[in-house]
Amino acid sequence: MESEVNVDMELIKHAINKLDCGFLIYGVRADLLYANEAGIKLASKCEGKIKEKIEELVAREETLSGRFECSQQEQGGRSFRYFFKPLSLNGKDYFLLQIEDITDLKIAESTIAQLAHYDGETGLPNYILFRDRLNMSIFRGKRHSDLSMVAAMEIKIGSRNDSNPELLIIDLAQDLSRNIRKSDTLCRFSRREFLLLAEELKRPEDAEKIMRKMGETFETWKGNIPGCSFGLSYGYSLLPVDGVDPETLVSKAFNAIKEK
Repeated sequence: MESEVNVDMELIKHAINKLDCGFLIYGVRADLLYANEAGIKLASKCEGKIKEKIEELVAREETLSGRFECSQQEQGGRSFRYFFKPLSLNGKDYFLLQIEDITDLKIAESTIAQLAHYDGETGLPNYILFRDRLNMSIFRGKRHSDLSMVAAMEIKIGSRNDSNPELLIIDLAQDLSRNIRKSDTLCRFSRREFLLLAEELKRPEDAEKIMRKMGETFETWKGNIPGCSFGLSYGYSLLPVDGVDPETLVSKAFNAIKEK
């Protein structure tokens, strides 16, 4: 029976060493008692932080609480997750530390967030993100007297040259985004429609100044595209003058285009 137990323990250690996650067991003085191969490699990057964490848990007298500790750290461009688990065996206290390299997970999460909130072609915020920022502007507007503008822009394409007009619009989007204030948000609403959120305007006239600058940017860009006729139409609404909800403000901005 004893030999079978020894074989089992060797098998367990062999299996643990094949895992990508790091497994380490520490004493209450942060002395390392056991580690698998991945654990040795990953823990070497943060030995100081591990010791500090164990000392913190011991000082808080949580060695017997069974509390599961979790934190994340950034190391050299890679992301790691740390799980601390206090253990007790035969009257002695220990800490089980599990380390996971979650860099790929973080990249996947970032990619999903990018796809969910940004236009895949232009890289501009999509309407979901635009609406979130507009809601925040509405919330701030309830406490301050500044105006905000929601502008709608429509791109019209006439005669074409050999270029793909949709690719040209993507190029135009980059020019427009470079000529807005850092605090403003330019959104791609549809293939040929854009929305602009401009906050902290002191007077209604400021909205017209911003749109004139957008028009000048468009005309400069269009002058560099021979053989292709483009047009830009725009309209805007003001918060809180024209409404205090996103749908109303966006709708009035597009209606202003039709009324011109």
